Amino acid sequence: MGREEQDVYTEKLMNMILDLVDDIIIIHDSEHTVVWMNRAGEKAFGLSIDEVIGIKCYELFGNSVSCADCVVKGSIGGPSNVSKRRVIPRTGVQCDCSAVPYYENGALKFVVQHLVPVRPAVPRRRRRTDESRRTRFIRLPSCRGMDPTIADFTYFLVAGAIYFVILAIAGRKRKSEE
Repeated sequence: MGREEQDVYTEKLMNMILDLVDDIIIIHDSEHTVVWMNRAGEKAFGLSIDEVIGIKCYELFGNSVSCADCVVKGSIGGPSNVSKRRVIPRTGVQCDCSAVPYYENGALKFVVQHLVPVRPAVPRRRRRTDESRRTRFIRLPSCRGMDPTIADFTYFLVAGAIYFVILAIAGRKRKSEE
């Protein structure tokens, strides 16, 4: 298998992994133009991925200009754990939105937006055990209740998948610019 075939295989594998995550992951360029989104985003926004690619991220939230309290602007050169509550107008889904910038040669190249749908609060009926307290801070819904070692592995697998998708997108963009 040649290098180019291996890159295509890696990108497809990472897309499959990220499509299994319940959280919404959107990757856009420095101009807020969406270049990638996972299937959870398709469900939450009520739009197909093909409809979303190429539009500005703030248009997904019904805005004509970037959000006044944009998490992307807040994360550039600062802490990357800034989170803001957003409501998806088309579906009414509430999400906590955070962003992680990706730099190449000192310039902002891409931004990974991570939107975690907020679940309605459920009244507590019983006290949690120590084991469930330990796992409740894992952000990926598919990891809840898992052994912490497996959950950590799953989290890092997803983080690695996001990294490889960004590299694949950057490589495609670089080739198209040549």
